[in-house]
Amino acid sequence: MRTVHRWLLLALFGSLLVNGCARPKPRPVARPATSAAVVQKPPVAPEPEPNEEAMIQGNLAKLSKEDRDLASSQRFCAVEHESRLGSHGVPVKIMVKNQPVFLCCAPCEKAARKDEEKTLAAVAELKENTADALREEGIQANLAKLSKEDREAVGEQGFCPVERTHRLGEVGPPVKIKLKDQVVYLCCEDCRDDAEKNPDKTLAAKEEAEIKTAILKLPPDDRKAAEAQRWCALSPDARLGSMGMPGKTVIKGQPVFVCCDGCIKALLKEPEKTLATVEELKRKAAKIKPKD
Repeated sequence: MRTVHRWLLLALFGSLLVNGCARPKPRPVARPATSAAVVQKPPVAPEPEPNEEAMIQGNLAKLSKEDRDLASSQRFCAVEHESRLGSHGVPVKIMVKNQPVFLCCAPCEKAARKDEEKTLAAVAELKENTADALREEGIQANLAKLSKEDREAVGEQGFCPVERTHRLGEVGPPVKIKLKDQVVYLCCEDCRDDAEKNPDKTLAAKEEAEIKTAILKLPPDDRKAAEAQRWCALSPDARLGSMGMPGKTVIKGQPVFVCCDGCIKALLKEPEKTLATVEELKRKAAKIKPKD
């Protein structure tokens, strides 16, 4: 019996020498797939926790002022597009074709240099998206200073009727005036004299601003198609957007827009006539020269 025990012990010891301690290998951590060619819009919300934001700002503060400004304009890592610069320590700066590129951490450099053209394209898009996000944050902060009723009205008007490319809230809290018993919002006090000088022109511009704002609520592809059609397919005198966001249906694979959802049912009764009307509206709209 002792001989058997000795042989069993020798066999176990030999197995350990050959195979070692068979600990399970840790599974590799899967990193989210990213592509330098496709950059998601930087999320505006939810905002980081106060402590996290303080940590991010603290890490950014360790950069030189010039680099801090550049990193803030990029905001997100050129490789890990959802990773805020400063969230993994002091951002790493590399030069790609003589252009500064910021990364959330050193391990990202290999991926950034793998395709430098894509990396630079990603940085350009990140900067554009960040500028848009910061602009929107500023607008919403200014609109938050208004009453709920005024905020809703500003949301419908959207743009200043004097400085027509300026979003309301873009240069401060909108200014509220009355023209012919109608409430009009301006981007700033400087626009008041021009607005009051020609009330009819201002009110017409306000109506155009409301239409523009309603159209902008559509997805980009629908927005382009609605602008090309311009008028309601059932009520050709009604501008798309004059009653809020246009309604949409599809007839024989073609998008058709109406001034309101209530018009859709009537359109479907005569699809061929509706499509002919849409084509006529498009031809008519193409002849109109865009206004500044």
